[in-house]
Amino acid sequence: MIWSIALAAGLDGAADAVASGDLAAAGDAYTEAIASGAMSADLFYNLGNVLYRQDRVAEAILAWRRAAVLAPRDPDVAANLEFARRRVVDDLVAADPCPPWAPWQAALTPGEGQWLGGALAGLGLLALASRRR
Repeated sequence: MIWSIALAAGLDGAADAVASGDLAAAGDAYTEAIASGAMSADLFYNLGNVLYRQDRVAEAILAWRRAAVLAPRDPDVAANLEFARRRVVDDLVAADPCPPWAPWQAALTPGEGQWLGGALAGLGLLALASRRR
């Protein structure tokens, strides 16, 4: 409980720093919150916004990609990622092609993926048990 109060106070300080234009302090506050174990899509989204405003585009894209893992259907995260990616000049090609399950994985939150994996494993075990009878 005390940890969450301290974290909330730190994030309020980050929001105040953004409002006053002190982006470095805001970025430090968000980074410290993440280092202390906090993890939310909003936290990574706000960190990406601060980094982008500091013209640290690559780091902002990384923060927004982490937000997209936690909230894959968030339109704000998707819009910021698309906007920032258009600003990047390099046209890099991935060394390895994406595995066939990658689009499905990107469309689900980690919790949804766990539920789907558990359901598929359960169905597989049921099918195996029914074949043995």
